[in-house]
Amino acid sequence: MSDKLTQDFFALVRQGILLFEQLKSQLEAERAAIEARSLDQLTEATGQKQTLLQQIELNIKDRNDTLIQLGFTPSEEGVEKLLSQLPEKPAQLLTAEWNKLTESLHEVRESNLRNEQIVNRSKRNLDQLIALLQGQSGKGVLYDNRGEKGNYSPQSRIGKA
Repeated sequence: MSDKLTQDFFALVRQGILLFEQLKSQLEAERAAIEARSLDQLTEATGQKQTLLQQIELNIKDRNDTLIQLGFTPSEEGVEKLLSQLPEKPAQLLTAEWNKLTESLHEVRESNLRNEQIVNRSKRNLDQLIALLQGQSGKGVLYDNRGEKGNYSPQSRIGKA
């Protein structure tokens, strides 16, 4: 096992943590833009988020390549095997950093899910407002939002005529 490759892997884990921290900040900016309904801010936030996601993808690829060069599979098990073969002190440091990386990933997922829920809720509210403005009611809907059978009774009366 190469010390240089192990150091490279450690550096990539740290870089991944920083990238996830930046992405979390960007998701907060995206949330603010969504809530403010500012298209310019949202466009900018989404563009910056896309750039960060590309950097994260490259970081993951580099981390996986480094694990393969070290002779481990690019997976959670591969990282655990690497940790088991390191001396105690470096293993503890890398374990702490790996846990931070994992935690950051979970936080990013939650933030992204929250933003998605805000967008979906806003869309649903906007759809209801548009329907009200167009004079449409919720009655006469073949399928509801969940894809289940809606109230289609007004149309069935036409068929009886």
